[in-house]
Amino acid sequence: EDPNPSSRKTGAGAMMRTWCSPCTSKSMGKTRNERKGIGRRIRAVQEERRSADLSAKLTLPGIRESLLRQEDSIIFGLLMRAQFQHDDVIYQPGAVPVPGFDAKGNRMSLLDYVLRETEQMHGKLRRYTSPDEHPFFPEDVPALVLPPLQYPKVLQDGSETLNINDTVKKMYTHILIQDITEPGDDNNHGSAVMEDVFCLQALSRRIHYGKFVAEAKFRDNQDIYLPLIQEQDAQGILDALTYLDQEQR
Repeated sequence: EDPNPSSRKTGAGAMMRTWCSPCTSKSMGKTRNERKGIGRRIRAVQEERRSADLSAKLTLPGIRESLLRQEDSIIFGLLMRAQFQHDDVIYQPGAVPVPGFDAKGNRMSLLDYVLRETEQMHGKLRRYTSPDEHPFFPEDVPALVLPPLQYPKVLQDGSETLNINDTVKKMYTHILIQDITEPGDDNNHGSAVMEDVFCLQALSRRIHYGKFVAEAKFRDNQDIYLPLIQEQDAQGILDALTYLDQEQR
């Protein structure tokens, strides 16, 4: 699908080739200890995803580790997407004759079609029963083919309805993708849209994880938050949640 390999960005392509090369200290550019550290992080991620009990991790240090891993995934995904040009037809409804239509009967964009089809498969495998996952097409989540898992109640009632993926997708397609890709069309539409889906899912998980951050901060400082909640002081709650030193880093 790449008739013109030279159209890819050299830096991102070179990084991809480095990460995909044999795992030696020379090719990876990392010492043995650094590779052991990466291995430990991978095992930690695997353990986190195996565990259904998020309540045990609802501490700020534990959440901070999870956020760092999620940010690594986002950076990697953006680098992979940046090796292709903008490929605007991916985001234009009807520009590619996909067999998918929205609720009004209009043909979907290639991105929306691939994203929805991906969610159909992931949804059947109970991805969206996890409290830290949010679909971009919540009205189309399919029935499960695996038995549901029972998750301990961590967040407050109603938190599951907070889904800002429409805003996440608009930010990604209108702003972020413009910043990380070169203009033009290199005809790598299939490869590019798969990277788009990965980036969107990683961004969604990281952004919605803010609900767990807020809950952990509330549990640590209920004497501060309870009066603000009772007074419905939204700005006061936001100010209390925001650590300016951390935000400015």
